[in-house]
Amino acid sequence: QRQAAELTDHRSDLWSLAATFYQMLTGKSPRVINISAVPGELQPVLAKALEESKDGRYQSALEMKEAVQQALTSGLDTNRDLGQGECPSCGTTNPSDRKFCRDCSSPLQVKCLSCNELMAIWDKACGECGAQQHTLVQARLEELQSYHDAAEQHLRDLKFDQAAKAAAVIEKQKDSRLQQFAAWHEEFFIRLEESSKTEYKRLAELLQEALAHEKACDYAAALNKLNQIAPALVQRPVDEYSDTAAELIERVNKSSASVGSIIDTILTRLSLCIFLLSLFMYIGVFITGILNSSRSMGMVEHTFFMLFYASLGSPWFFWGRWQWRHMAKRRKRAAFLQQVNNLPVTSRFQR
Repeated sequence: QRQAAELTDHRSDLWSLAATFYQMLTGKSPRVINISAVPGELQPVLAKALEESKDGRYQSALEMKEAVQQALTSGLDTNRDLGQGECPSCGTTNPSDRKFCRDCSSPLQVKCLSCNELMAIWDKACGECGAQQHTLVQARLEELQSYHDAAEQHLRDLKFDQAAKAAAVIEKQKDSRLQQFAAWHEEFFIRLEESSKTEYKRLAELLQEALAHEKACDYAAALNKLNQIAPALVQRPVDEYSDTAAELIERVNKSSASVGSIIDTILTRLSLCIFLLSLFMYIGVFITGILNSSRSMGMVEHTFFMLFYASLGSPWFFWGRWQWRHMAKRRKRAAFLQQVNNLPVTSRFQR
């Protein structure tokens, strides 16, 4: 790390943590690592954590934590076959006809993943339908992994209801062969509860501030607060308020458009008055210049004074013309905002 610090990242720290863990388990220096000296259930975990390639290691501390928890709590070592009558939780050898372990009371029978008939947990194939259990277990674990990934993604997107539903599928698994995600499930629901409380509290605060701005007719500030709400929460009802964020956005946009329409009408009429007034002033100044210059001046002086008086009236004319064109642009902008206000909330976010 001292020689090439730019090539290191958090995964280097995870390797150091795994090396320390290895020394705690074996009492030996991690300079020479012998994975076989580590307890069997932790060998796959440490082997991955101590990979030479950073991409082959755990990519986050949370992922490594879940792997250690699953190895310590799942009981069943998936890297070996159970012996006849062997308990998957404590390793005690039981008579083959027992349904529960005589030492730890763990179930020794599971349902076939194909026909749902009870079978001994150490049998590789179902006695009723002949289905090989290893293939079915791996397929079911891959399915549970997809629910695990979906739940994590929903949590990142603040879709708490969908995250809870995906995690509930894993919670329903009672088969001892499918408990690799049991520790993750407990930890996930803690994170889900904490995240939802935090986000719902922030949602309520933003709604409160937006309502205060709406009451003060400060619609721009109200929309600024409402736009800080995550799209996944705009339809979420809050106990303290009768309106959702989506409904409040609709109402504030309509109020803002109404006020903007009134202002545009006033500015339109004012711009028209200014334009006509400037035109009359331009014409008046020009005619006055013609009359004054034609009384006692020659042709050259007469032409000069005509141009002089025309230049005096021109700024008023062009200023009025600019106001008229600016008014047309405001009308186009108002029409565009009206189209946006008529869109659904989700489309409006995309727009």
